Amino acid sequence: MIYSDNTYDITNNIATYARRDFKSVFDTTSNKWYMLNNLDNYEEYGIYGDSFDTYYIGKLVIVNDHEYEWDGDEWDDLGEYIEQVVAVYRDAQHTGIIKFNENTSQVTSIEATFKMMGATSGDSFLIGSGTSDNADWRVFQTGATGSSFYYDCGSGRYNGSMSGIYDTIRHMRFDGAPMRIYDYDNEQYLYTGSYIRPSSTTNIITFGGQNNGTIGRPNYGYLYDIVFYSDNNGQNAVAHYIPYIQNETVGMYDTINDVFVPATGTMGAENGSIRPKDYTAKAAPTISTLWASTIYRNSAHLTTLMRNDAEIIKIDYMSDDILKKGEAPLPIDYLCFEANTSGSTIALSNTNISPNIEYSRDKNNWTTWNYSALTLQNVGDKIYMRGSNPNGIG
Repeated sequence: MIYSDNTYDITNNIATYARRDFKSVFDTTSNKWYMLNNLDNYEEYGIYGDSFDTYYIGKLVIVNDHEYEWDGDEWDDLGEYIEQVVAVYRDAQHTGIIKFNENTSQVTSIEATFKMMGATSGDSFLIGSGTSDNADWRVFQTGATGSSFYYDCGSGRYNGSMSGIYDTIRHMRFDGAPMRIYDYDNEQYLYTGSYIRPSSTTNIITFGGQNNGTIGRPNYGYLYDIVFYSDNNGQNAVAHYIPYIQNETVGMYDTINDVFVPATGTMGAENGSIRPKDYTAKAAPTISTLWASTIYRNSAHLTTLMRNDAEIIKIDYMSDDILKKGEAPLPIDYLCFEANTSGSTIALSNTNISPNIEYSRDKNNWTTWNYSALTLQNVGDKIYMRGSNPNGIG
């Protein structure tokens, strides 16, 4: 059997799917991809295994705290697989605050990886400091569905749409001298202003609160990483905090200054791998009408399968060859008679064999031949023949 990496099949029941000539199969019932493994079985795509007994190319397994990936010939050791906290979060049950060791006199720019989520009773504060609207440095959203996204910088305020930000992991930098928002995901500035953040030792920077951490807002959101800079371009980092648990206390650890900052109150923690490999991005195929057409080539039966009413993805010969997507099938040949003289005739003497033969003068319109004489009126006229005659023509 010849496999094609450029093709896949679709089934509505992977448990009863019998074919083995596709590496990838999409099951519409479970809405999942399956990959053909070395045991000639289809294995759910992207699930971590716990042994070397079964694999496909790209398969990941975890053995003795190490993660391995099958490359087709051998298992590659990708390194130690460690579960740790990947995010701290606040919700209705976790209303704590993290007060960082930095204040607005030390920090000019803040970079964060975060996810803001709506709260029915208030705002979602990513960064909070200051005690009033004109002397603050805050990043927050308002409304249960995240209708507005705010960045306050001194007496300046950016109020934009939460489209593409709400309930999505984003990576941004908030500059304070002057006021700017840089989007790392799209590599562009979303906003540039002239306002300057307040520079005061009393303006403590927090996650999940405002008024220097004295007030915890009804904040729903996740913080994955936060970096504080002494410049306005994200170059000179003075602190870099990652989620951490120390002595069963949730907080964040500063990797630059080797300092753990515990949360004040209850803070949630989300676990994950320090080297996660995301297989969830393999999207389901676009499925429309599937239809098959049948053609003939030298008595070999060919099946041409189309997807989305246009794209040829498989041509299945009786020899089980599979053409890759984009390859054209071999041309179809017919028995052809061409007149060398005007009035040439073609006839068949049937001796009780009665073969099934069709003829055509243009290879588009076919007529069943009753074996009577066919006339070619002009020099160069042609007649094409096709049919099934296993016992020969007599």
